[in-house]
Parts: sequence; structure tokens; C-alpha cells
Amino acid sequence: MLVRSWINLACLTAVLALGAWLWLAPREAPPREYRLSSLESSQVDRIRVARVGLLPIELQRKGERWRITAPITARAAPIKVSQMLELLAARSRERLEAERLERYDLAPPPLTVTLGSQSFGFGMVNPVTHQQYVLVGDAVYLIPPRYAAAFPLTVDDVLTRNLLAPDERPVAIELPHVRATLRDGRWHVEPAIDGISQDDVNRWLDRWRHAIAAATEVVDGNTQTGERAAIQLADGRTVELTIERREPELTLVRRDEGLRFRFPAEVGRRMLARPDSS
Repeated sequence: MLVRSWINLACLTAVLALGAWLWLAPREAPPREYRLSSLESSQVDRIRVARVGLLPIELQRKGERWRITAPITARAAPIKVSQMLELLAARSRERLEAERLERYDLAPPPLTVTLGSQSFGFGMVNPVTHQQYVLVGDAVYLIPPRYAAAFPLTVDDVLTRNLLAPDERPVAIELPHVRATLRDGRWHVEPAIDGISQDDVNRWLDRWRHAIAAATEVVDGNTQTGERAAIQLADGRTVELTIERREPELTLVRRDEGLRFRFPAEVGRRMLARPDSS
């Protein structure tokens, strides 16, 4: 019995000693990470994307809205801007001196991005680590290449896909075969449609209010042929549209912005249908 007690005591002592060693043993420090920027996205009101051999793309924030200011003036896609601003939160485990930059394809960088007051130069992707070299100030960092992929090659890549801006509220829509007008708080459809309800009209109007194209592009030239459509807004402006084609997709040109919006055929059919159609 005494022997068994000594064995139990020895086991307990060993367990306590192991626990103490695990508790007191030096722990490996987590790898150090370097943040590329101290800026927050709310502090950035200008973006410039410059690629060697291509026209620079510039954007500016006015209030909560972002607009493209060069090489054209147009609304920018909010999701695209958010993806670009993710670079501000990027972190790297590598920080190299900015020396012999040609080794990293950073003399000069093929892509230079300016967010607010800070510039970032993107170089080659390391073939071993699959991380991209980025020049920021007097240091070179390595980050995933997805950050560079967020920046547009052409202005079409950052154009809005929303036919109407959030603050553009329709009070009348005129299509080749039907017109809906808001008067005294109710929608009136011409020519009249028997049995149509306000809910029917509002569902139809939502197809226009919230229309999101599959693609948007800048219109080349000033001549667009097709049927006319128009959307009168609450602020008194009228958005003139050209229905270029209905099949195999609906393409609408917004004349005031010089943009072409491409919608899938089924979406286009529902937009151009009568308000009483499902």
C-alpha cells in the first residue's frame, strides 16, 4: 500500500512538473506584420490608377458618392471602389529596404496607385511565395496579388452598373408603348389599362428604379439609333434613353452620361413589358 502511494505521488509530481514547464517555457512570438498604410478609407477622397502605357483613371468622392473624373466623367461602382480601398488594410510579414528596385520590377512600377496622399507601386509576383512586391515610401512589402487585381485596367471596369443613381427618383417613365406619371400621390398609366393596381405599377417601376446592368461601357461617338425612352426625375431633370436593341440583350444608352447599359434578355423583357405584366 505504501509503495502504491509513493508511485501515485511520483506521478502527481511528474504531472505538476510538466505543467509548470509548459507554463513557464518561452512561447514563440507570433510573426510580425507590417501594415502598408496608416490611412483609413474614410480619409481618402481621391484615387488615381496609373498603368504604364494606359490612360490614368482618376476618381473623386463627393459626399458619400464616388465619381470618375478622368479620362471621362461618370458615376463609379461603389463595390469597385470598396475593393480598391481594401489595400489600406493590407499587412505584410516582409519589409525590405527599397534598394535595387529593378529586382522586383519596381523601377519603375508597371502599376502605381495613389489613395489620398499615399502612393503604392506594384511590381512582380514572387514565383516561390506567390506574393507581390509593393513599394510604399522607403520600403518594399510582399502582399497577395489580389490587391492589385482590384484596380481597373480600363475605365469600363469601374463604371457603375446602376441605370439610376440612388438619389434619382422617377416621377414619370415614358416608353414607346406606355407612359406612367405620378400625380397627386398616385401613378397614372397611359393608355389606360383595365384592372391595373398601384401595386402593379410600383412593381414595374422597381424594375427601372433598381435596374442593374450585366455590363456598362462608354459609348463611342455621339450617334445612337433606336427607340426613345425617358425618365423624368423628382428634381426636374429628364434622363433621355435610347433603346438600341432588345435581342439578344437589352442595350440602353443613357445620353446624358454617354454610357451603354447591357441587360440580359429576360431582364430587358420585364423592363419593357406593360405594367400589368408579371
